[in-house]
Amino acid sequence: MQVTIRRNVYFMGGLMPLTIYQNGQAIGKIDTNETKAFEVVEGSTLVAKQLGVRSNPVEVQTGDHLEISGKPWLGIIQILALLSLFFVSAIPSYNLRIISYLILPLIYFSSLFLIENYKLEKKEK
Repeated sequence: MQVTIRRNVYFMGGLMPLTIYQNGQAIGKIDTNETKAFEVVEGSTLVAKQLGVRSNPVEVQTGDHLEISGKPWLGIIQILALLSLFFVSAIPSYNLRIISYLILPLIYFSSLFLIENYKLEKKEK
């Protein structure tokens, strides 16, 4: 059976393709603003991933049309990360500034991997 997936992610993660997984196995890739048909097993679960950043799982049926989009907080996380670097540079203590520069990337990257940053949802044809 086939399902059609449209990738509607422009800014965040737009330079690299997303890999589509069926029940944990990679079945193909999809680029930005691309619509593509994938052969899947009915009742299987699909997830989109990009460098560990993932979407929510969706169970598919024959003829489903899915859309991948970015969740709103993905952009918010990016903006907060940039703002926090600006504020950290204003910390007067050198030691606290160094610690902050080490901790902030850990928080940033862990938030990318712990939160489902892409939304995979069924759409009407």
